[in-house]
Amino acid sequence: MKGLIQKPPQGAGRWWWRLTLAAGLAAALGWGMKGLVAGRQNAEPPSSLAASGVDPGTALGLKPAPGLDGLIDQNGRPVRLRNLQGRPIWLTFFNAADNQLSPLVAQVVWDAEVALGPSANRVAVLAVNLDPEANPRALAAWNAAHHMSGRWTALTGPSAVLFAVAQRYHVAEATPTDHVTFTPALYLIDPKGREDKVYLVSPDPALAAAQASVIAQNTLRWLPGATLHPISGQPLTTVAAQGRFTAPVAYAPLGSAQVQVGAGTPYVVAFFATWCPSCEADLATLSDYQRARHSHPSWPPLVAVDLKVAEPPTVHLRSWLAAHQVSFPVVEDATGKLAEQYGVPALPYLALVSSQGSVEWTHVGAVDLATLEQAVERLQSHP
Repeated sequence: MKGLIQKPPQGAGRWWWRLTLAAGLAAALGWGMKGLVAGRQNAEPPSSLAASGVDPGTALGLKPAPGLDGLIDQNGRPVRLRNLQGRPIWLTFFNAADNQLSPLVAQVVWDAEVALGPSANRVAVLAVNLDPEANPRALAAWNAAHHMSGRWTALTGPSAVLFAVAQRYHVAEATPTDHVTFTPALYLIDPKGREDKVYLVSPDPALAAAQASVIAQNTLRWLPGATLHPISGQPLTTVAAQGRFTAPVAYAPLGSAQVQVGAGTPYVVAFFATWCPSCEADLATLSDYQRARHSHPSWPPLVAVDLKVAEPPTVHLRSWLAAHQVSFPVVEDATGKLAEQYGVPALPYLALVSSQGSVEWTHVGAVDLATLEQAVERLQSHP
């Protein structure tokens, strides 16, 4: 969500966050849908494209998949589809300079591998990076930051080769000198190297697990003995009022097991993600606020909400939070529903919630301590 720093319009409802993300997908699909359909005359356009639903996949007629010759992986080794025959292949695309759609693509791949369990090792997973500035070292860094190391093979190459591949797969129309707008597509290639289906990834994080399950289910036919596994998440228990929610604590430095916002105590609620650079600065300010509360016990307590899209498992999240010396409780928004409920347009995002559960003040982007303190004082002067 980097770059989407506008506040929701006055009176914006719970759909603002979903529509903001959907706008990003609409821009990406403006050419991509046309290219995918026109380039595959025998394909049936997915019925879910017109709505915000899970794409069941478009059949591609089992034509030989276009080659990837000229691309190398994050270790500098050449990758060729013909060398992977005998295994089903997931081929997707991302942009190492993008933190809007690319983490969602990574999340779908992650969840699909979880759905296959140990059998995921029998699938070759390739991700073509469409940022021509990213060298193998930058790819390795992106993989590490988004916890995809070992989960897919990231590919790069000369810009002319990258864009030739992107155009053969109908996911980008840009020339090598343009800003790259790509279609977040995942191709399912059969063990004979033929295109089986293509899926378009929705910008709605709440649909990631369902999309991943569809992809995993369609891959099972080439994995004898494989079964589907549940895609785990820690769903939130929410209530109707905009700022109120009850959630289990995933990271509990204070020993609390559950957070109840809007249940008699005002709260500072902070949305973040580990892949969001500005969020690190924001968490540092929030840690300063937490320490300042020792001298101001009437200040509202603080809870952070991790938008768990393209995020690591909880055990790795806890390690990340500990390394950043986070001293307040953190809950996980595993489905994106809480961010939608708050109308979060971008990360980091801060909300000051009254004891009755009403959102009294919001802030988009990293906040400074003085601004936060002033907002808290205003809330206390008008309970």
